[in-house]
Amino acid sequence: MEDAENKLEIFYDGLCPICTKEINHYRKHPESHRIRFVDIASRGFDAANEGLDPRAIHKTFHVKTPKGEILKGVDGFVAIWEHLNIFKPLVIAAQSSIGRPLFNLGYDVFAKVRPIFRKNESCTEDLCERV
Repeated sequence: MEDAENKLEIFYDGLCPICTKEINHYRKHPESHRIRFVDIASRGFDAANEGLDPRAIHKTFHVKTPKGEILKGVDGFVAIWEHLNIFKPLVIAAQSSIGRPLFNLGYDVFAKVRPIFRKNESCTEDLCERV
């Protein structure tokens, strides 16, 4: 069994149907056992216990590498794709000088509108803060 310290940790918003759909895609991957999936909208989640900023975690997608490095936004997605060895053309594009600004723009737009898509029926004030 693989040690928890060797896992990539994905911090995702379980109240966001788009986010959850993407996470479910990763969960189906044969190497998903190498990832720890953490729903930041779950009642038991405590950002501080994870070494994360409680406000920032709800505004920007976070991934923690096995070495403890915190990656945000596009860097987090690239880390997932590399960890699972998927979407190689997207990895190359996201790391290129031409593609990177486009990926960042796309992510920034999504991050701003994401609260609109959240399922609010089980929210607390902290979890469903509109940015």
